[in-house]
Parts: sequence; C-alpha cells; structure tokens
Amino acid sequence: MINIRKVEKEGAEVEQFITLLSELGFPVVVTLYLLHRMEAKLDVVIQSIQSLPERLQGKW
Repeated sequence: MINIRKVEKEGAEVEQFITLLSELGFPVVVTLYLLHRMEAKLDVVIQSIQSLPERLQGKW
C-alpha cells in the first residue's frame, strides 16, 4: 500500500527544493560565470609573474 502521508511529505520537500533552486539559481549561475572569467584572468597574471624573472634578467 502507498502511504499517503509519506507521498505528501515528499511532495512538500520537492516543492521546497524547487523554491530554493529558483531563488538561488540565478545567483549561483552568475557566481559560476564570474569565477570562470576570473580564472581566465588569473591564468594571464600567473603567466606574467612566471615570465618576470626572464624579462628582468634581460634588463640588468
């Protein structure tokens, strides 16, 4: 037999999850997008720092 109370409780949990996802979904997507852009810029900074000793040796 199907326990009606259990089904109702699971349905309420799903509704709460969907509500949280819709409320938090946009900020999460924006955060991931910004982190992805920042990662690309950090790669450029890391490469610049790593090549700095070579460039400084040429000037001294």
